[in-house]
Amino acid sequence: MKLLFQSDDYGITNGVSAGIRYAIENGLVRSSGLFVNMPSSLMAASYINNYPNVCFGIDINLVAGKPVSDISKVSSLVDENGYFYSSGYIKKHHKLLRNENGVLIFEEDPYNYEETLYEVENQVKKFIEYTGRKPGYIHTHSLSTLNTRKAIEEVALKYDLKVSYLTWKANGYKRVKVDWNPKPFPFEDQLNTDVETKFIEALEKCKDEEKMVFVCHCGYMDHELFQCSTYTAIRTKDLINATSDRVKRYISDNHIEIVNYDDLD
Repeated sequence: MKLLFQSDDYGITNGVSAGIRYAIENGLVRSSGLFVNMPSSLMAASYINNYPNVCFGIDINLVAGKPVSDISKVSSLVDENGYFYSSGYIKKHHKLLRNENGVLIFEEDPYNYEETLYEVENQVKKFIEYTGRKPGYIHTHSLSTLNTRKAIEEVALKYDLKVSYLTWKANGYKRVKVDWNPKPFPFEDQLNTDVETKFIEALEKCKDEEKMVFVCHCGYMDHELFQCSTYTAIRTKDLINATSDRVKRYISDNHIEIVNYDDLD
């Protein structure tokens, strides 16, 4: 089996970024998407060139922190203080009709297309400014709607970027089924979740597959994380899993090859 092992949200906070770097240096993470709009983003980006074996993409973030664009040009995406509406707010204040393979279909899409397109492109430009290169792939964060996906795919086409979910499909990769991170996910439940065991059990269920992708959220908890995400303690559990000797042995014993987006067409 080939396994694309991805940890999202690099740059969301200093603690999360440090945890992802630890998972790269001591574990299985070989792909990670950078947030470019957070106070810790620039520092996180400064480490990227230290890891030539890792494919760093961009996580398009429309639910935490402030836009990189002039707020007057993306006013529908932000509250009165200039911060993105959280995913929780979006779901509470917009009528959700259904979920189609991870895309949330609302009665009226909460994301104005033109403003979303403008912000998505500016986030890609910010990645290039911070790193001196294009992202290795582009990925959605937290929630997807028809308009956010359309905007991401248009920007990806313009900048010749791999779109995560389209790249998986084109290369025949299926997602490892993760059924242990419900939303909402109470803090105590996160603390009690044994990701290491659950991950191995999930791999067992798909061990006859040739190509799989696993997306997680490694990191350390810090004060800033509690201000911008409900995914807190579970990140430390994902970090344990990504660096676990037990998991590494399972990977080795089952001849699983860890790959990243640079290995995919």
